[in-house]
Formats: sequence, C-alpha cells, structure tokens
Amino acid sequence: MSLLFLFLQVKFFPGLAEFYWSDMFRWSDASTDWMFYAHPFVVSFALKWFWQLWPVSSFPG
Repeated sequence: MSLLFLFLQVKFFPGLAEFYWSDMFRWSDASTDWMFYAHPFVVSFALKWFWQLWPVSSFPG
C-alpha cells in the first residue's frame, strides 16, 4: 500500500516529492539521532499506559 502511495505522490505531486526527497531532510546529526532511536520506547510506554488505563474488557463488543 505504501509503495502505491509513493508512486501516486510522484505522479500527482512531483514538486512536493522533490522537496521532501531533497538533501535537506537527509542530514544526520548526533544531537537529533537519539530521538529516532528513543521514539519506539516512548510509544511503547504510552501504549502500555493506555492499555492499563482502559483494558479491552471495558469496551463493549
């Protein structure tokens, strides 16, 4: 599905695709790389907290 959207983006929005794929978004800096690696842990802790706050048994159906 994502591959389909990739081709659709290039076909219908070539300027946006070229802007997004420019080198401006591809730089790597040690001061911001930690956010990329920490993101899954932050999301997992948030999902665990929501899961404990609203267990599946509390939803009808």
